[in-house]
Order: sequence, then structure tokens, then C-alpha cells
Amino acid sequence: MRNLKFLVLTLGLALTVTACARRRRLTSMPPAAMDSAVAAGAAEYAAPAMKAVEDAQAALDAELKPGRNWLKSYTKAKELAAAVKTAGEKAAADAATGKETAKNEPPAAIGEVKTLLTDAQALLDKRRRARAPRLTSRR
Repeated sequence: MRNLKFLVLTLGLALTVTACARRRRLTSMPPAAMDSAVAAGAAEYAAPAMKAVEDAQAALDAELKPGRNWLKSYTKAKELAAAVKTAGEKAAADAATGKETAKNEPPAAIGEVKTLLTDAQALLDKRRRARAPRLTSRR
């Protein structure tokens, strides 16, 4: 009888340690993806993608909320963690694309402004010539 109690106690302890280790592994993975998205500047250059990362993280946090179920399956939590990771990677990639676009926009805008300035100057010169008094020759 004593051996049976010891066996049950040992199995219970092993189950608890295993469950806690699985939970810790799931909760430590996604913040790395979120941190990489933040470091890449996703909040500034890819706001919709960053919002998707935050929503996925909130869903994962809700799933892993302590006290919901003692003996739960973590398959949904694994799926949500994978979704957070992919959303974080997408946000980081979108941020890199947004930075490159922001870097290339000013030269294009400057070229467009120069063209508009040249056109405006031509119209102004044309208007000045039309309003200038014409000199008539005296005979």
C-alpha cells in the first residue's frame, strides 16, 4: 500500500512538472517573434501587421490563462503560438519593406516637385510675355 501511494505521488509530481514545462515553452516562444517585429519598426512602418501580431498574442495569452483547466491539451495553444510567430515574421518583413519604401519616396517626390516647378515657371513666363506692353517702332 505504501508503495502504491509513493507511485501515485511520484506520477502526479511528474505530470505537474511536465505540464508546467510545456506551458513555459509555449509562452516563451512568441514574445521573441513579437520583439523582432517591434525591433524591425513594425509599429511605425507596418501598423496593420503589428496589430495582427498583438491580436494573436492576446488570443494566446487568453488560451494560456492560468486556472482555466488543470488537465488541458495544448494543441490549440501550439497553433496560436505558431500564428503569433508567423504574424511576427510577416510584420518584420512588412516593416523592412515599409522602410525601403519610405527611403525611396523622398527622391521621387523631389523629382516630381522639380517638374511641377519647371512647368509653373514656364506658365508664369508665358503670362508675363502676354501682359508685357509691346513696343511699337517709331517711324
